Amino acid sequence: LTAKVTDGNGADDVKRVFFKSYDATREVWRTDLKGNQILFNLYDDGTGDSGSGDLQSGDNTYSLNVFIGIFKPKTFPMLTAKN
Repeated sequence: LTAKVTDGNGADDVKRVFFKSYDATREVWRTDLKGNQILFNLYDDGTGDSGSGDLQSGDNTYSLNVFIGIFKPKTFPMLTAKN
């Protein structure tokens, strides 16, 4: 999963890039056992396939290697960037 992130105030203003998963069958956001939404962070760290999947550090492209199982065909990821 890769997202090119821009911010009108500059790249340093981006504090976090993440996605969360929605279960359309049950019409709920995926949560942990305590009921908290599960957020998957994306990284701009240049660690490649041995890490997050991001190819170049500091290029404002955030990545995360993610496996979305075929056993949940109605689960949709939503990408969000926060500053």
